[in-house]
Amino acid sequence: MSNCIYGTKIFSPKQIKRLDEYTIEHEVISSVELMEKASAAFVKEFVKIFPKTKPVLVFCGIGNNGGDGLAISRRLLEQEYDVTIFVVSFENGIASKDFTIELQLVEDMVDIRQISSSKDIPMFDTETDCVIIDAILGSGLNRPVQGLVAQVIQSINESKSEIVSVDIASGLFASESSIGNVAIQPMQTFSFQLPKLAFLLPENEKFVGEFKLLDIGLSEEFILSEPTTLFFLETKKIAKILKNRPKFSHKGSFGHVLLYAGSKGKMGAAVLSSKAAMRTGCGLVTVLLPHDERFVVQASVWEAMCMPYDETDKVPNLPTSVAYTQGMGPG
Repeated sequence: MSNCIYGTKIFSPKQIKRLDEYTIEHEVISSVELMEKASAAFVKEFVKIFPKTKPVLVFCGIGNNGGDGLAISRRLLEQEYDVTIFVVSFENGIASKDFTIELQLVEDMVDIRQISSSKDIPMFDTETDCVIIDAILGSGLNRPVQGLVAQVIQSINESKSEIVSVDIASGLFASESSIGNVAIQPMQTFSFQLPKLAFLLPENEKFVGEFKLLDIGLSEEFILSEPTTLFFLETKKIAKILKNRPKFSHKGSFGHVLLYAGSKGKMGAAVLSSKAAMRTGCGLVTVLLPHDERFVVQASVWEAMCMPYDETDKVPNLPTSVAYTQGMGPG
């Protein structure tokens, strides 16, 4: 998985599109071949979780995300899963070239059900333990879904089935909040190569579920060179950049932080920030705090030193006798 010292890059929908195009142009691979790689990565993960005893319902749009769904369906059929495919027609929509190719590859293997109106939306049997794969819409969505597609999404959400979304939940904007929008509410999202900003926004929680990133071989060159200010940082990446400390180092070797935090009866911030400073590797931590509240910190964070002041409405003068590590924090 491509990353840098800041973590895994997060791209906008336009950057994701350029990444796909760059990969196709420079990696000697066609868009259909890239779709095949994505579907293979998805199925490899899917079969680890869901047994063949569960019927699989795959809902596809007519764009490239739907093409991914068709390729996934074909691979699951080849592994003897019980697969039913539903193709959702978009109003005035034209099927993508890659979707059409994937449709030709799978249409002789299984009956494909068309959803062209609300009466075509299947009635879900809540007693049947099945899995739904959502491949209706992709990351390029730029307006809220309406009409038939919205009805299909609402019906899927009401089914109580286990739902897995391909790359991103249908109806979810890739880079912003989708509060108030109709969108699939998956248990899991198997996303390709890089995370979407939408996955990290708390208001989108029910539209993401647990997400897993699948490496499909998109251009490392483009990912490394394309600028972004957004990164997804995981514990395993932090561990790689931690520096070994010299054998004869001591607490004075790693900086002295002054925290100005807390007020009378509200010392939680001082305790938490003191612990955080020690946890992140500061050698010395001094807390500038109200005189009557010093015992809260001294009893909670033994390593921290307290510098009390008499609480007034005025901000106390910051001590100048010690060279503190420069910084700024919330609170």
